[in-house]
Amino acid sequence: MGDEVDFDFKKIYNPIYVFNYLLKKRFIHFLVIGSSGVILNLLITFLLSKFVFLSESVYFGVKGYTISFIFGTASNLIYNFILHTKITFNVKENHGKRFVVFICYSILMSSSHIW
Repeated sequence: MGDEVDFDFKKIYNPIYVFNYLLKKRFIHFLVIGSSGVILNLLITFLLSKFVFLSESVYFGVKGYTISFIFGTASNLIYNFILHTKITFNVKENHGKRFVVFICYSILMSSSHIW
């Protein structure tokens, strides 16, 4: 009753069909944006901890790395939000409100494992 599956299991071995199906369902968008966000986070964390905060001289690298990781994570959150808004979901309204809710939720979920 309305739970129709639009995936043709007979064509599962056809990679072009599977790719087009995943592209239609936005899975490829999530995969590419999420993966590039992880790379961005790691790159910013590495560059800041290695060259800016000089992590070797401050608490054996813990303080410099933590600050670098916070900047990397923040840039990743902003990057993912912008690309998912524009590419994945094609949202055209309430960017400010959605961004504030997204950042608050992300901070809450990121810090919840500390307690």
